[in-house]
Amino acid sequence: ALNGLGDVFARQGRLADAEKALAEALDLSGKSLGERHPITMTIMNNLGEILEKEGLYDQAEPILKKAYELSWSALGEKHPTTMARFNNLALLHESQGNFGKAEPLYKNALSFFKNSLGAAHPDAIGVKNNLAYLYMLQNKFDLAEPLFSDVAGRWTEQFGEGHKKTLIGLNNLARVYHKVNKFEQAEALF
Repeated sequence: ALNGLGDVFARQGRLADAEKALAEALDLSGKSLGERHPITMTIMNNLGEILEKEGLYDQAEPILKKAYELSWSALGEKHPTTMARFNNLALLHESQGNFGKAEPLYKNALSFFKNSLGAAHPDAIGVKNNLAYLYMLQNKFDLAEPLFSDVAGRWTEQFGEGHKKTLIGLNNLARVYHKVNKFEQAEALF
């Protein structure tokens, strides 16, 4: 119940309350179910994500690493949940500005999702978007553009033109077009 409450608080933007609820849930779950139980690992990951969103990177990193390592140990290196937690580590490194650490993690997660679930799977598309965004942050527009183009196309196919994800994908692609002076293409997307 506390994990769910933490999720509700997070969706409301009440990150400090979410952190408190998740920390308590993690303590209780760890004591009653053990740290290798899937519920405990999920709560651990959720707490790490909240700490990352709060900018508490030094606190988030060991928790996210532990959630990944426990998932790797319990579920295997190539399990989708393990790879999702791997992606969360990449997001953390990106948030910290450690782009050199984030890029290989994104690439590994993307390769896994594409090879195991297919390029059109939502997890593969999400990681591809994250990698493209990382490139955009580094002004590597030549690398970001084809990835964002693919993401925008796939999200348009899957969700339709007015969906939030589609609009995010199109906006990201338009931003890259603008940065590389492809103004007509950018304007068509805005």
